[in-house]
Formats: sequence, structure tokens, C-alpha cells
Amino acid sequence: MRAARLRRKVVAIAVAIVAIAATAGPSTRFAFACVVVAAVGLTITAAHVFARVARTLDATARAPSGTLADAAPAHGPSRWTDELSRAPRALVHDEVRLPRYARADPWLRARAGASDLRALRRARRSFDRRARTTVSIARTSRPGAFARARSDVAHPPRRARRHVPSGLLIPLPPKRPVKLSLSHPSTTLTPSADSEATSVRSDAGSAGPVAASAPAPAPASRVSAKPRRDGPPPAPSEAEAASFFEVVQGHLDRAADVVDLPQHLRAILSRPKRELVLHFPVQMDDGSVRVFEGYRVQHNDVLGPFKGGLRFHPSVSLDDVKALAALMTWKSALMDIPFGGGKGGISFDPRGVSPAELQRITRRFTHALGENIGADHDIPAPDVGTDSRVMAWMMDTYSNMVGGAQKQSVKGVVTGKPVASGGTLGRTKATGQGAVFALLAWAKENGFELQGSTMAVQGFGNVGSHLAVILSRLGVSTVLVGDHSGYLANEEGFNAHKLQHWVETNGSIAGYPGGRIITREEFFATKADIFAPCAIENQIGVAEARTLDSKLVLEGANGPTTPAGEQILEERGVEILPDLLANSGGVVVSYYEWLQNRRSESWSEEEVDAKLSKVIARAYRAVGDFARLHGTSRRVAAYAIALQRLKTVYDERGIFP
Repeated sequence: MRAARLRRKVVAIAVAIVAIAATAGPSTRFAFACVVVAAVGLTITAAHVFARVARTLDATARAPSGTLADAAPAHGPSRWTDELSRAPRALVHDEVRLPRYARADPWLRARAGASDLRALRRARRSFDRRARTTVSIARTSRPGAFARARSDVAHPPRRARRHVPSGLLIPLPPKRPVKLSLSHPSTTLTPSADSEATSVRSDAGSAGPVAASAPAPAPASRVSAKPRRDGPPPAPSEAEAASFFEVVQGHLDRAADVVDLPQHLRAILSRPKRELVLHFPVQMDDGSVRVFEGYRVQHNDVLGPFKGGLRFHPSVSLDDVKALAALMTWKSALMDIPFGGGKGGISFDPRGVSPAELQRITRRFTHALGENIGADHDIPAPDVGTDSRVMAWMMDTYSNMVGGAQKQSVKGVVTGKPVASGGTLGRTKATGQGAVFALLAWAKENGFELQGSTMAVQGFGNVGSHLAVILSRLGVSTVLVGDHSGYLANEEGFNAHKLQHWVETNGSIAGYPGGRIITREEFFATKADIFAPCAIENQIGVAEARTLDSKLVLEGANGPTTPAGEQILEERGVEILPDLLANSGGVVVSYYEWLQNRRSESWSEEEVDAKLSKVIARAYRAVGDFARLHGTSRRVAAYAIALQRLKTVYDERGIFP
């Protein structure tokens, strides 16, 4: 009302000035000045009205959601009035939309009924604009959906408005209204009587000095959804241990609880569709015959053909291959590409055989796989201990196993091939490049300056070396490196290109003259802004997590952080970009290679990188939005998004017959 009265007064004054100028005489200068004054008055009035409308919307059309509002800092007690405490509860509808007038506002704007909005506007006028409130959301129709959030009702601080894309739709469970209530920040909130507690599967475990052991999942228990007020949760027991596959299943269980995945889909996705164990003989250079054990696990193909790497390493086991195959299913679903999940491997040390022996092992294993692989069935790719040369041997062996008319149409049986043999530009560095794109998205969201920052890289193979080389161009200095041969430090920063060439020539970082030797304990305890584990799984356990001195863990490897270690990192405020998001660049570019083979096309490296950047950025936003909306970690959010997409396909296709 005050704005309307002011507007009418200014308009009346402007009209009067114009009328006087028109009748005062022939003075053109005076008339022009009057018109200018009138225009300025109208402009000021319009700006005042628009500002007031924006403030009103800012205060009344905001629906908090899980930890989206947690980005705002907590504030002290505020002044309250009786009218605010009598504000009616608003029903929030099926979906929420970010406000278009505030590009980086972390609070969500709800489409509520007009009567509720008017009531909230009246309540807003009754208390101090600087008042802060605590908003509790209790979903009465679904268990485990209680969340706590904080919000600045009147004017959210600018530093809390960060990189949330405007106009993004975030769906809520259909036709399940949310009760929005306001209370004082110091009030301890508990779930309403009609809401149930959340089912949570807890983990506990330990980590050894070399390869940290993953925790064993504890039996499911019912815990209160009330936020903790008595300090951090207790440290997990170090007497229990679990396999890598059980660790992955623990993540799956937690994500399935978040999205209410039906039990029959949990049963389907909790085990592979097919497990192959192959024993095959190979004649060695000295004339002896050695029998090797190989594996190929095909986890799920509801989205498309099985897709997954081939690992040559002494520690390869069926359990690890099962876990890695499941991870490929979640990665493909998260990145929204038409692939399923698979993985393979042979248990031996590729550094202990000659190139000729390595070729015979690869070709004999490919022949043993036979029709279990194919461009439309199961598509291997390079992984630990393998490279483009191994993929070329596999493709050539397979092409000689099919009919002559199909020889040129089966190039897509593997990805990661040399470019001249049907590979794609950008595939060799794809996993490291994808991790860089994920890091860039995180740095932009958190205002982190990469120029001048430091990084520690564990595992300087294909992923770690390309990650260090690419980031060196962005001003990130690699000061710590490590692999199976030991650990090195250089406070001035390694020359990533020279170190990469050294590893390609010598097979490890051992003997590199540009760094001083340190212990594993020193490697984890030395300060670095970014810690990038790019080796194998279960490297950051309890001991490592307690001493790690970094702001961010960028998981370039599969499963490098144990659940117990992750819990400690979260307590310490160390952020984690999980493997499902950070190291999915390889499978995405493998998909691009597969497409080029099928279409007989050849893309430029710039085109491949541009497409990869869009996919990683889209997945990063989806994971972040889901995590804030549901109050989960990024890892659980990544699994949950993948499960939702798989559930949609199963719901549409049904279960045969």
C-alpha cells in the first residue's frame, strides 16, 4: 500500500509538471527539463515497486528442502512476534522451482496456494527483516523423510547463494504434501508423531597401512531421524572387515532406502546376471606352459550391452570383478548412456611377462571368452594393467573368430583402441579429463581458485598422470605422488610431463630424480589442497582419513575410500567427489568411440572433450541437487540417481514372462 501511494504521488507530480510546461510558454529548454524530471520520477517509482515485489517473493515463496538450506550459516536468536507464530502451514505441491530472479539462490521457491502466500506475506511484515528462522519439513506420508534446515526468511546472505542453475525442476514424490512450519532457531525439532523413523544401514571397518580394509555392513537398524546434538558419531570398530563387493552393496542399500527401491529390484541389482571363471593355458617364452585364471562378470544389461574394463593385476579376484562390474552399471546409469555394467580381469602381474607373452595371454583369454563378448553384447575396455595395445590384440583376435563378412563390422567389440585401429581421439586421457571437468564444476560452485593450488596424486598411471598434466595447465601444482613403488614429495611441484614420460619408460616413479622419498604416512599427512587417489580400491581407511590434510578428495580410482574412512572425512569437513561421478569420463568416451565405430565416423578431440564436459557438468548438477534435496552425501546421491533411472526402465519393461 505504501508503494502504491508513493507511485500515485510521483505520477501526479510528473503530470502536473508536464502540464505546466505545456502552458508556460515557448521555452523549449524548460519543457524538456520538465519531461526529464517526469521520466526520472517514473523510473524511480518503478524501481521501488519492483524491489518491493522481489523482497516479498524472497520472503514468502521459498520452500526449504533438506540440506539445500544448510549452505546458509546459522545465525543467532532473532526477534519474534505473536503473529509470526500464528502463521498457517502451507502445503507445497508436487514440484519446486528455483527462482529466476535469483540465479544463485540455494533456497527453493514453492508453488503454493494463493491464500497461503497471502498469509505468509502478512506474517512477514510483522517481524524484523533480519530475523532468522528454523524451518522443519516433516513428510507425513513417507517414513524417513524428516529433515532439518535453516533459512533466512527476509534477506538470505549473498555468500550463501551459490551456483544453483535457475529454472531447474526438482521433482518431489507425487501427491505427497509437505508440512511447512516455522519455529525459533534454538528450538530442538523432532519428527511429528505420524512420521516414522528412517531405516539406515550402518557400516564399521578398519584400514591397514598399505591397503585399507573396508568395513563390514552391520545389520539394518531403525534410528531416529532427529539431527545429532551430542557430537559426532562414534568411530567405527576396526575389528570388522568386508570385501570390496560388500562395500559396494552397502552403498547400494543406503541409496535404495533413499529412493524406496522395491525389494524385487534390490534382489535383481544386488547380484550379477552372469559370472564367468576361465582357466586357459599359455605357452611362455621359455617353452613352459602356464595356466591362467581369468574372469568376466556381466552385471546388468537392462540399459544396453554390458560395458566394462579389463584388469591385469595380481590382486584380481572374482569378488573385486563383481564389485567393479556393479560400479559400471551405476556409472552408465548416472551418466545416462545406453550401457550396462561388466568387468573382467586376469590374476597375474603384467610387468612380470614379456610383451610377446602378454600378447599371447591376451589373445588366449579373448578366444576363451568367445561369444560372451561382442559389439552388441559385452564391450571390454582398458583398465589397470591394460592399455590401447591390449585392446587392439583383443579386437584382432575377435575379428578372426567371426565370419569374414563381419570382420570390419566388429571394431566396436572393445573400446580404448589405438586411433589408427578404430579408436577415438581423447580416449586415453578420458578418465583423467572427466575428473578435471568434475573438479572445475566443484571449484566454480565453492569459489575455489585452482591457480596456485596444490595436489597429491596416488597412482601415476593412465588416470593419475593425465590428471596431473591437464591440471598443470590450469595452475595446479602436483607436490606429492605415489604408486606401487613408493612415494615422492617436491614442495616446488613436479614437472608433470617429465614424470609422466618417466613412468611410461620405467614403469613406476621409482628413481625419478625430481623428488625426495617419503613414507606412506608422510604422504597422507602432508598438506595438499586436492587429494586424488587414482590407484586401486580401499586406500583411504581410518588411519589415512584421520591424517589426511586436504580440502577435497577427488576419486580417480574405483572405491578408493572405505566407508569408515569416508565417515571420518565427512566429520572433518573434507569434501569428496565420488568415483561414480569423478572417474566416469572413461565410460562416456568409450560410448563415443562405440558410436563412431557403428557410424563409421571420426570425431575431433575438441568435439569429444566438449561432449564429455557437458555430460559431466550435467551429472554434477544432478548429484548436487539430489544430495541437498534429500540430505545425503554425494556418493549416496549418485547411486540413488542411477537406481531411479534403472527403476524407471524396469517399471516400463516389466519382468519377463
